[in-house]
Amino acid sequence: MRSVFAALAVLCATGCATVPDLTPKTGIPVDATSVTYKDHTFTAGDHVRIRQTAGLFRPKDTGNVIDIRAETGRTGIVLGGMKRADPAATMEPIEILLIRFDAQMWHDTTSSQAEVELAPFEATIHADYMEALPSPSK
Repeated sequence: MRSVFAALAVLCATGCATVPDLTPKTGIPVDATSVTYKDHTFTAGDHVRIRQTAGLFRPKDTGNVIDIRAETGRTGIVLGGMKRADPAATMEPIEILLIRFDAQMWHDTTSSQAEVELAPFEATIHADYMEALPSPSK
């Protein structure tokens, strides 16, 4: 019997996909676990990438000393949806995604647009700038 449990443990360790922790490390509460925008639903845990340049991420989000360009192709995982901070927008549908961006190379906003390798960080971005990636294979 003990060998059956050991075999199951090994099988699960090698074949089971680990579920990422979707709790925002920044402590920012999410308002929804899914967001529907233009006929696509983004759900917490979805792997996504920036499909269109979307402005800047600030040092308070990235930990970098200067702003970073939110460039096409950068990847991350959806943590959830957030309401706009504007009190007048309380009746608007949720369209802002909280993303945990993967560790990857980014470009800063200096004139040389230097490459900067950043650790994972969390930031908000409008759903219009994001696209879903295929689910990772097991």
